[in-house]
Amino acid sequence: MVKTRRQPVTLRPLEEADYAALPRLTTDPEEAARAYWECGEPGGGICAVRDVLRSRQDLTVAVIHAQGQDRVVGLGALYEVEEGKQGYVGPLVVDPEYREHGVGSSLMSHLLDIAFKRHRVREVRARVLGENEDGIMLCSELGFVPYSNEERIDPDGRRHVVVQMRINRREHEDND
Repeated sequence: MVKTRRQPVTLRPLEEADYAALPRLTTDPEEAARAYWECGEPGGGICAVRDVLRSRQDLTVAVIHAQGQDRVVGLGALYEVEEGKQGYVGPLVVDPEYREHGVGSSLMSHLLDIAFKRHRVREVRARVLGENEDGIMLCSELGFVPYSNEERIDPDGRRHVVVQMRINRREHEDND
């Protein structure tokens, strides 16, 4: 259990019932499209999000217990993990009410621990849309460094920069 500035947060594997809470983790269709940018569907619709999450592993939710109920306040996952080599983290999404309260950092640190300890990867990478300033700052604060940019054309034909960042095991341990 992790304590945020508000209340304790539990990190656990994503369950089927959690999918209903995922739309609440973004403020509007535009933000959902940025968070789930690898979806082919504009606005990050829940069906497309399910499709993206099917290709992910170690799907983790951040949950708070308040007023007798559990509430999903964050989601993170790993993907393209090559045991002993590298893996990617994403998406990582936090409920707007719980941003800047440590939920994103806790989720990211948890996923990095899984990648480095369970999967024994040497490096974890993240692909973050250039306009996702919060995502870039979170990765930077946790020790990720940019190493490349690539262009992405969205379903509407708009061009975006994808910032590629990475962190190795030693850098992660030094940040703990």
